[in-house]
Amino acid sequence: MAKKADNITAEQLIQHFRTNQYKPIYLLMGEEDYYIDVISKWAEDNILTEDEKDYNYHLLYGKNTTCESIINIARELPMMSKYKLIIVKEAQSIKSLDKLQKYLEKPTPSTIIILCYKHGTLDGRKAVYKSINSAGIIFESKPKYDYEIPSWIVSYLRKKNIDIQPDAANLISEFVGNKLSNIVNELTKLEIILTKENQKVITKELINTNIGISKEFTNFDLVDAIANHQIYKANLIIDSFAKDPKHNSVIATVNILYKFFENLMYVLWLKDNDEYLIQEKLHLQSKFFSKKYLVAKKYYTSNKVVYIIGLLRDLDAKSKGFGNVSASQAELLRETIFKILH
Repeated sequence: MAKKADNITAEQLIQHFRTNQYKPIYLLMGEEDYYIDVISKWAEDNILTEDEKDYNYHLLYGKNTTCESIINIARELPMMSKYKLIIVKEAQSIKSLDKLQKYLEKPTPSTIIILCYKHGTLDGRKAVYKSINSAGIIFESKPKYDYEIPSWIVSYLRKKNIDIQPDAANLISEFVGNKLSNIVNELTKLEIILTKENQKVITKELINTNIGISKEFTNFDLVDAIANHQIYKANLIIDSFAKDPKHNSVIATVNILYKFFENLMYVLWLKDNDEYLIQEKLHLQSKFFSKKYLVAKKYYTSNKVVYIIGLLRDLDAKSKGFGNVSASQAELLRETIFKILH
């Protein structure tokens, strides 16, 4: 089960906990807080029984503890339990984390230490990192890209037997951003509303009415317009973006368009137009997301996509001030979309 930080998922780690074959130490680190909280909460709720927790569960905070304190607790044998559990939140604030290395040379088999190291990662070149990786398991919680969020929302809700319309998932993604804990907070509100109204589908109208998120167009609407080669609609969307530049970052638009055309290039290479095959190959959460690529195949060739990817790279650079003297971001976007569609 010893896996590196870059290839173990939260689901795999929780499944590992279910086997009761614990490691002496776990490092949960990364920029995305959500999975660190999910894993540590599962461990807190399930590794020990409520009775065992009375003497064997220790919740510490990095700002208020030291490696010496952690080691002292870890050396103690559990009372009326097979294991002692130590969860350290804000572990990134612990001074001299390297001091754990000596303990890890001969850790106490009955003690489980879980370090919650948020807002960054422990330097993989450090000896303590290597010791943790050797004695235990390191999980890295990486942030999701913007274009991954709608599919993540669909997947998250599907596990709860709740459906969401694609445009509703896009709307949440656009306004809430890619921080999963914030997204889950909004989805929890919607779950409560669905329960009260005895519904099973989250719609754009439901969001606008109950959450206060409202937007005429999103980046995903722009992608759909481009995929369908709808020149007039694409220009309407760009006009809408230009009126509210604060909430319509060109950089975010570029990222989503770039991923769409990168995926489209792969679909153009596929001889099969099967929606389920495209869903599988592109790791999409629903065949709905496959359809736009099949539509776009009618309007874009491989050579055109290569040209478009070059345009998007140029737009990204200019929007960040490289090689651009006076054009506004709205003007740069308008010019790029014109070239994509003509």
